[in-house]
Amino acid sequence: MNRLLYLFLLCLTLAGCAKAPMNGALDGQWQLLRYETTDGEVRDCRRLYYSIQLQVVELADKGGEGYGTYIGRFAYDEGRAEVVIRELRPRGDEGRLATTDELQPFGLFATDNVLHVVAVDDDHLTLRSDVATLYFRKF
Repeated sequence: MNRLLYLFLLCLTLAGCAKAPMNGALDGQWQLLRYETTDGEVRDCRRLYYSIQLQVVELADKGGEGYGTYIGRFAYDEGRAEVVIRELRPRGDEGRLATTDELQPFGLFATDNVLHVVAVDDDHLTLRSDVATLYFRKF
């Protein structure tokens, strides 16, 4: 009987339900530090965050600048080192798509964005579009 109880407890401890990150090191909370446009403009960002999990991205202004929060679709092609962010919608007004003016403070200059993953590790992320290079730190 003790042996059976021991085996049962062993099976319970070995069985895990953790889901592996779908996007590797990209999944998680990232603070946008700054972005640089191709024409040389550098913009420092104050408490702007990207949250990436599975096929969803959330952009959030936590600094009180009034930029809002947006939810959209996220896709990562590891082989091509490309990220696609699209269909961003304002939280609370999901019936409409965000405008480019609303997304610009987050370093996005289009409603559908393709960004090249320049570098990613446990602490830093760099993404580049045709218009800007975005620099993040893990939050």
